[in-house]
Amino acid sequence: MKTKRARVSCAAVMLAAWMCACSEEGAVNSGNILSAPDAIVVTAKHSICVGVEGFHLASKLPFLGLVYDGEFREVLADVFQCVVDADDCDEVYECIGFLPDEKCDPEKATSRCISETELVECQRVADGTGRAQVVRCDFGPPGHVPGYCIADEDGGDAHCGTGTCDPVKVPEYWCEGQVLVRCDDRVTVAQDCAAMGRKCIEGEDGYAGCGTGAPCKHGSRCEGDTLVLCSQLLGVEMNRIDCGELGGAYSCVEKLDDDGTIVGCDIPLDDQECERDTSYCSGTVAQVCAAGVMEEFDCASFENAWCEAIPSNDPDDQQALAHATCTAH
Repeated sequence: MKTKRARVSCAAVMLAAWMCACSEEGAVNSGNILSAPDAIVVTAKHSICVGVEGFHLASKLPFLGLVYDGEFREVLADVFQCVVDADDCDEVYECIGFLPDEKCDPEKATSRCISETELVECQRVADGTGRAQVVRCDFGPPGHVPGYCIADEDGGDAHCGTGTCDPVKVPEYWCEGQVLVRCDDRVTVAQDCAAMGRKCIEGEDGYAGCGTGAPCKHGSRCEGDTLVLCSQLLGVEMNRIDCGELGGAYSCVEKLDDDGTIVGCDIPLDDQECERDTSYCSGTVAQVCAAGVMEEFDCASFENAWCEAIPSNDPDDQQALAHATCTAH
């Protein structure tokens, strides 16, 4: 069982990260990894148990089916289904890789190596306590270069990495052949661009990335149903994603907002019944716009939670709408 938890622990991070089909670093696969209603269930339970507020991830999780493939995709799918089926927070914790009955103090605990390729770290959860979680350094998304657990010589946190680095002497990113290397907290992490069918490309100011190498002067764009992702820093195309692989009415959509043109895989604006990522409370029920349709989740159906409106955190827009979250604390 320990091995399984270690395998899925990296997937737990995905629930709290902005990683979707607009990522510049993912591989391309086909199919929707979970339905919009299930994505709402996953984000609701994660908010109640782990404490990440809001349903903003609900519209992004299905896109992981386009970004990841192979064993990592299978692990993500298993984790999501496990969370959907979970009856309480203890089951959610086990789904996402927390060790049962092993609590810790998130204010004092440091991550530590427990084997050459595994570390244990303390993650704060919604009730303010900490839970121990195993992370495997040798397992990750497509292109991930297996690493090992690197202990801190001064007694600080251990990290997963492929080696050590001095951020004063090296740039943040660089290429070693077709491998993209990043210096992060004095530890190197690496990604094999060639394993994803791409090239490692270096730009100016210590930036590099995995891309196709094709020139891209006018930013990300739609070519029919294909989303073409570009890096302004590198001036090249980073990825091409067939939005139609998500099925249904998904296509590549361009829309204009106050910050400029936004390009992504989405339901065409004329076919949307609601504005993406909007949510509000109706009693204990959270109403959430996902895949262009209003869906709902009764927060009270899990851990006796309730629906709470969280004010916008945009200091420049005092009229911005609040968003909903499920909470039990």
